[in-house]
Amino acid sequence: MIIQSIAAEFLRYKTLAEAAIRQLDDAQLSIQGPAGGNSIAVLCWHVSGNLRSRFTDFLTSDGEKPWRHRDEEFEPRRVTHAELLAKWEVGWGVLQDALSALDESQLERTVTIRGTPMRVIEALHRALGHVSMHTGQIVYLAKALRGEGWTYLSIPPGKSVEYNRKPSKERPEAHAASLGATAAAPPVFRQLHASGCFVMPNAWDAGSARVLEELGFPAIATTSAGFAWSLGRPDNRVSLDEALAHCRLMAASVSIPVSADFEGGFAVEPDAVADNVGMAVRTGIVGLSIEDSTGDSASPLFEFDLAVDRIKAARRAIDESGTGVLLTGRSEGFIVGRPDLEETIRRLTAYAEAGADCLFAPGIRSREDIAAIVTAVAPRPVNVLVWSDFTTVAELSSLGVRRISVGGALARAAWSGLTDAAREIAEHGTFSALARGVPGAEMNRRFAR
Repeated sequence: MIIQSIAAEFLRYKTLAEAAIRQLDDAQLSIQGPAGGNSIAVLCWHVSGNLRSRFTDFLTSDGEKPWRHRDEEFEPRRVTHAELLAKWEVGWGVLQDALSALDESQLERTVTIRGTPMRVIEALHRALGHVSMHTGQIVYLAKALRGEGWTYLSIPPGKSVEYNRKPSKERPEAHAASLGATAAAPPVFRQLHASGCFVMPNAWDAGSARVLEELGFPAIATTSAGFAWSLGRPDNRVSLDEALAHCRLMAASVSIPVSADFEGGFAVEPDAVADNVGMAVRTGIVGLSIEDSTGDSASPLFEFDLAVDRIKAARRAIDESGTGVLLTGRSEGFIVGRPDLEETIRRLTAYAEAGADCLFAPGIRSREDIAAIVTAVAPRPVNVLVWSDFTTVAELSSLGVRRISVGGALARAAWSGLTDAAREIAEHGTFSALARGVPGAEMNRRFAR
């Protein structure tokens, strides 16, 4: 319980800082504080660097790592929200992994910081105090920069009596939830699957995620293909560490639920899948999918029993984490050259029995196939991938589909716009396609928060 309580306090301060940062535009992140004080960008760089150093190999190495360059953390810098959050999440991810690996019996063990010995519990409280101090600085500076448009993160002026009648922020997890932390998101995400049909479009970076949120979608998913393309790579060429960092960034970029395209769990054996899922559910996502494709064209699907065991392992990892993350079981036969409806249904049914909360067979498109899958796995919800104009939301809803995703289709549409405009310039020396672009002022307005 001690570790859980400390983790909840860390979450409180993390969420306070993020709620303050969300109220600023990109330019304000780099403005120095009074009397040449640190900017919010610098403070976030420092907090992330400190956490990464302190909690990498927490129990087995000194907290001040030789590879850390602390003075560089305080250098003035101009960053975007996406760049800031990406850096911020690196340090927090290391902390979360370290806390998750700790147990109560280790609190009296000795660790060192700059050679000074202290108990683990003392090191944790020291780090918590450090984070709370800088969170206060971030909130104070953000409030000054935002001015009259500031949204209060605690009890607003003149509202103490009203708040005391119904206190809602006394426990750290409740306070975090009130500020939009993802700890409150799993129940919301699950409720979306309970009835009706909703669209969960796939974003590939922080900017696309925020645009989709602004357009009113109730949840978004990541896309392994879209993310890989943004790095100049083909799909399935992203490392586990890169995927985890991407999940942290995406979850922190929006206030709506984010579900992760977690590919095949970045492992083959069930125990390794469980380990990786255990790390993924601590990034702030509220859902993730595990697929059964091998990447081998000669044998493109995992053997049936192994595929089922992989879903069971993911389920176990989620249950042990206590996060309530929603697990989607994916069978890839229709997109890897094995379009066998009977086998797909056999696998999806088994995945449901193994603990998958939602079932997904990308590549199915006929009304008959979709209806057959919905019927076979009922009452579990079904996700359908729409990558072109072969259907509508109304039609899929009438078939009993609960969730619709688009995979890399939106990313492809964006790449098409870039390619077409650039090709016109390269081949014709004209610029007419640029006139069809979204005005810069509109883009700035979208991200000015």
